[in-house]
Amino acid sequence: MKGIKHFSHSVGQNCFHFVWKPKYAMDPMKFPWVRSDVERFIREACDRNHFEIYELNVQPDHVHLLCDIVPDVHGEKVRRLVKRWLGQKLSERWPLPKEATWWAEEGSNIAIGNEDYLNNCFKYIFDQRATQ
Repeated sequence: MKGIKHFSHSVGQNCFHFVWKPKYAMDPMKFPWVRSDVERFIREACDRNHFEIYELNVQPDHVHLLCDIVPDVHGEKVRRLVKRWLGQKLSERWPLPKEATWWAEEGSNIAIGNEDYLNNCFKYIFDQRATQ
């Protein structure tokens, strides 16, 4: 498990498991070079916003991100922020038709409540690599 953080009025972690998928059935992430860029851009977005990535896995049909976020931002906002920034970066590289978006509106952001759940989540995301 990653280290505990000390904030001005609290001590702990604010860890979330985020999952989202592309909007279209014709998956752009089936191409390894697109998945590589998706991973790089997610890392840049997390670095830029001071989110610590514990595990990241970009599959052809969805993305898993396990990270510790800043305590004053809700997980839903973080997922939307990362998806928006990621979509902008991908569109700079591969422009989409007008009004098209890279990501489906839906997604999951689950707060990690204890060390066992964090370890299970980490293992699940890591093991997904074997299915690629």
